[in-house]
Amino acid sequence: MTRTPRSAARSVATRRPLRAAAALAAASLAGCLATQNDLRVLQADVAVVRAEAARNDSARTVQLAAALAALKSASDSMRALSARMARWQGDSRDEFRLMQQQLIQIQELTGQSQRRLQELRAGLEDRGGAPVGAGAAGADSGRGAGSPGPNQLLQLALEQLRRGSAGSARAGFGDLLARFPESDAAQLAQFYVAESFAAEGNSTSADSVYRLVIARQPPSPKASTATYKHALVLLAAGKTAEAKAALASVVARFPQSDEAVLAADRLKLLR
Repeated sequence: MTRTPRSAARSVATRRPLRAAAALAAASLAGCLATQNDLRVLQADVAVVRAEAARNDSARTVQLAAALAALKSASDSMRALSARMARWQGDSRDEFRLMQQQLIQIQELTGQSQRRLQELRAGLEDRGGAPVGAGAAGADSGRGAGSPGPNQLLQLALEQLRRGSAGSARAGFGDLLARFPESDAAQLAQFYVAESFAAEGNSTSADSVYRLVIARQPPSPKASTATYKHALVLLAAGKTAEAKAALASVVARFPQSDEAVLAADRLKLLR
């Protein structure tokens, strides 16, 4: 069968749209394939980013845990050190209190011995014997027949002070100092004048007499005690630098005295 020119033209016209549709379909398919590939690449990139983020988070977590562990260790060490320091301070305070108590006991025994010695001296004077001590000659020079000697006067005044009669005691010490200024008892009497003022709460007057005892020549047997008490008055007045100097003087001048031990402990506390 022979095609006519008209039918051939219709066949060509029909094939052209089909070809165009096929080309469009092929292009669309290629576009879809490209989009899927991009999506896979994107998904892979996201997975890589997530993995890196997870690794970074894990590393930061490890670092944070290490920092927290170090901080906890330091905190535990600090608490342990604080506890040791607290125990040491407590032990030191207990030892210091025990030492003070022992020194007080020693001072009480020393005071009792001194009082007993004064009683013996007063007894000798009362019986008309010569008073014991280097100041015996000076003691006799101010003593009339039948009148009490310096050690008797000292003993009587000390009894008044122990009873709480500070004013009467001070008058007795003053009488002793006026009548027997060169006696051994006079050196003690001057110190106890200061103690009588201290018993009344008059620290200013007490300190002025403590300083007289400190300056006395030859040195008074109460010089170390007077210097230490002078330092305590300065501390109470807030004069820390002067108090430290006085305490250091006790340690330097009277190293074998009980007051030197107390002064050294005070100096440690003031550092």
